[in-house]
Amino acid sequence: MFKSKISRRRLLGSAVAAGGATAFFGPWKHNRVYAASTDKPIRIGLTADASGQYANSGASDRRGMIMAIDEANARGGVLGRKIEYVHIDTETTPATGSRVAERMITREECGFLIGALSSGVANAIG
Repeated sequence: MFKSKISRRRLLGSAVAAGGATAFFGPWKHNRVYAASTDKPIRIGLTADASGQYANSGASDRRGMIMAIDEANARGGVLGRKIEYVHIDTETTPATGSRVAERMITREECGFLIGALSSGVANAIG
């Protein structure tokens, strides 16, 4: 009887080579993603603290985010869409942070939220 010894390394190497060659075909023209509408701006919710324990840090955080948004808008926005922001104070309390996040998503129609310096507020928003 003939016993063939195939090592685990050789088996895995050939499987990876075969799978890698067939799995990725590269980016094609039809895979491009374009903005849905350049008329409607992207809305971002800023959850930086304006009062409470982290008020000073929150003010600096908010100024930095606004500067970055203004720079992006000066370069033409994101995918041709301008960026708008909405800021509401979370008061460094998890309950208020949760209400603010819900309001920004439902009423203000923010695409995503950034900020939340306090870990308690960040956990409540998450």
